[in-house]
Amino acid sequence: MTQKHGYGFPTTRGSIAWGLHEWYTALDAANNSVEGEIYACAADLVVEWLQTEKTFEGLLNAFFSPNLELTQLISELCTEGEILLQPRLLMGASCALRLRQLVACMGT
Repeated sequence: MTQKHGYGFPTTRGSIAWGLHEWYTALDAANNSVEGEIYACAADLVVEWLQTEKTFEGLLNAFFSPNLELTQLISELCTEGEILLQPRLLMGASCALRLRQLVACMGT
């Protein structure tokens, strides 16, 4: 069964697995980078913005089809400082952190 989300992104088991892998690889890379503290601060801001996403499906949409406001936030966070961050890495790490929050809420 294939569903389409956002602007036509097909959601299959494979694409969900790829998305999860992408997010947690990005989180690991951000945490282990020399800019790890900067990524952590920037990710906190993105996760705060992602608080409106209450489902895994919503996070997939935000990741694969970010709206203009989210795109601008990511762009500003990645280019405004002295150290440039990678937008895809920041977005993936932020989605992984937001998913952890959602999963933690389910357990309580």
